[in-house]
Amino acid sequence: DQSGEPKKKRASGINKKAFRQKKSKIVKEKSRQLSPLKKKIASIENNIERNERLIEETNDKLLSASEQQDGAKIQKLSKTLADLQQENEDLFERFEQLMDEHDTLEAEFESQLEALEKEIYDAE
Repeated sequence: DQSGEPKKKRASGINKKAFRQKKSKIVKEKSRQLSPLKKKIASIENNIERNERLIEETNDKLLSASEQQDGAKIQKLSKTLADLQQENEDLFERFEQLMDEHDTLEAEFESQLEALEKEIYDAE
């Protein structure tokens, strides 16, 4: 190079191939572990949304029963409402647990990929 600047070293073909293989292995494992978590999270989100609609409907029915002073219906709807609210609390708790697990795993895999990137560039 006649510009006077030192040439950057390039990783050999073997190092690049090994890098690609290691990266592919990490990405596959990341997908293998995170995909089921994402499905569980989506399912819980759907259940929470469904419960929120049912809670709203039950509140409306409860209001109507109150206006009609229907004690038996009020009692039944109050129990249904309490059950739905408890179920949603449980779902939110499970959702948070799964999100924490997902975020932890994702961070671990990103750390592995960053370490691999550093390893290949340090070897150049």
